[in-house]
Amino acid sequence: MPNLSTKLSETIETKTPGKLFLAGEFSMIETGHYGIGVPVDKFISIQVKQASQTKITSFEGESQLFYRKTYKDQVSYQDQDRDKKWRFVAAALSMIESYLITEDLKNYDITITSQMETLGKKIGLGSSAAVVVGLIESILLFYDYQINKNLVFKLASLASLSLSPQASYADLATIAYKQPILYRKPDVLWLKEQMTRVSIYDLVHMTWKDLEIKPLNFPSQWQFMVGWTGSPASSSDLVAKVKEKSKDDSWMSDFRKKSDKYTLKLAQALTLEDANQAFCAIDKLRQNHQALQTRYGVEIETKSLATLSDIAKSLGYASRFSGAGGGDCGFAIRGTIIDPEALVEAWAKEGIEYLPIRIYEE
Repeated sequence: MPNLSTKLSETIETKTPGKLFLAGEFSMIETGHYGIGVPVDKFISIQVKQASQTKITSFEGESQLFYRKTYKDQVSYQDQDRDKKWRFVAAALSMIESYLITEDLKNYDITITSQMETLGKKIGLGSSAAVVVGLIESILLFYDYQINKNLVFKLASLASLSLSPQASYADLATIAYKQPILYRKPDVLWLKEQMTRVSIYDLVHMTWKDLEIKPLNFPSQWQFMVGWTGSPASSSDLVAKVKEKSKDDSWMSDFRKKSDKYTLKLAQALTLEDANQAFCAIDKLRQNHQALQTRYGVEIETKSLATLSDIAKSLGYASRFSGAGGGDCGFAIRGTIIDPEALVEAWAKEGIEYLPIRIYEE
């Protein structure tokens, strides 16, 4: 282990982007399967400064005190609330400080603000994941560490592992890397086994079984549009429903093979800047998820999401929902940039709100 810095900055401020998925949502929750994520220019901002006791103020204006417990080489944070957002905050603090265990750990005053809501509703951009990644980045910078994208992702995914064992962690990877990525989920059972054998420090510096993160570029001459249905969705609930209904069903194997096939074709299309191939892949991915919905009777592509995509397709865009569906957002892509007014107006007539969101470039 290297000598650890003890230089502390007075105040650290970070901005962490949101994310949208272009492909692979119901496939990459399983080890070894692929998805594509893109970061977007809506941000979670975090400010950290030293304090006498650790207090976090969230973007809803609520404050919560956190208390550190240390046992051997592990740190555990206790909070006074069982609400989901606070459990993720406690997990992120526990993981980053377990990594920094040999430091002279301080207490913090942390303020979190968000651009990932509209009219008080979340819009499906991964705010919880952005908070976890942002906290880890902020605390690393607080102790004067350099930011390493792979390190941040690994710490964030380990922090989330106990709370969301069925997640893909692709949102964490997309946000940590801050660029479009092709992602393949690591072997979670292998990770859990390693956590009983080695320290957090050693584990994050190991090669992880089955993990693959490949940076991609989104062509600058392509148009990218996002529409919001006005209906927030719970990705974890939808994923859990599909997982339960598809248990022991061999049909899912075929679904995942098709998902991987067209996800990889879309990744190749982005690399080659081949709009026709991208459009074909997006259309096939949409059809594959429609078949999943029909098979298990779980509403994934809602009426509003179907309308969003159908309108976009009629105007020359490739389009599908982003994430686990059930509400939230859909995206539309075309190979040339045009005046978006026709699409924006057509969406608005159906109650779909255009969101001025761009793919983020660090």
